[in-house]
Amino acid sequence: MRIVIKVLLVAIIFAFAGAKAEDKISILFCGGTSIPSGPETFTDGWNPGYSIGGGLIMHMGETSSLITRINYSSFPVDSDKLKSEYFDIYGESLTIEGGSINSLEFFIESRMNPRGYESKKLWPYLSGGFGVTYLTFSKMTLTSETETGEITGDDPVIKPMISFGFGLGFSFSNKVKGYIDSHYTILQTNVNGTYHLPIQAGISFKLGKDEE
Repeated sequence: MRIVIKVLLVAIIFAFAGAKAEDKISILFCGGTSIPSGPETFTDGWNPGYSIGGGLIMHMGETSSLITRINYSSFPVDSDKLKSEYFDIYGESLTIEGGSINSLEFFIESRMNPRGYESKKLWPYLSGGFGVTYLTFSKMTLTSETETGEITGDDPVIKPMISFGFGLGFSFSNKVKGYIDSHYTILQTNVNGTYHLPIQAGISFKLGKDEE
């Protein structure tokens, strides 16, 4: 884990150094939804949730860009399924609060774009990256007219992650770009991993000077 974090920090430092020399940095904001994709306990027990994030885009050349990203996804528990499972204990009056799984991710993402993409109105791109995630489980409270129970789950953990995906970029102006993308994310939580699929729309604002 320490090696992953060190490599991540070194990559960020070098990316900033290269981008600052060219004065080509954009700030990115994005949001959308994320879908549980595996394992079965995750896909069956939790619903799609919101996914928000942002980052800095370093435009490294005619075809590539490097992004330092932070992303937060929260997955609400499937309360209808839980109510059916605990019906014999709590009855019809059962209410469920909390129980979400939350993933706060810090990662470096590389994008491969068509040549001269910054001057195009619309372009596709491929992406891939790696980093770390901070996983938490919010306490779940089950309450009925006669019973009250709590499920605390595991302690927060930090785990490696990788992601890969594709998207579409489009231009509003020389400095303002929009994005729609999806990146399949693998969290190394156990032998088989935990997977989710963020689908987001984003907008970026270039901080540097326009090319003449």
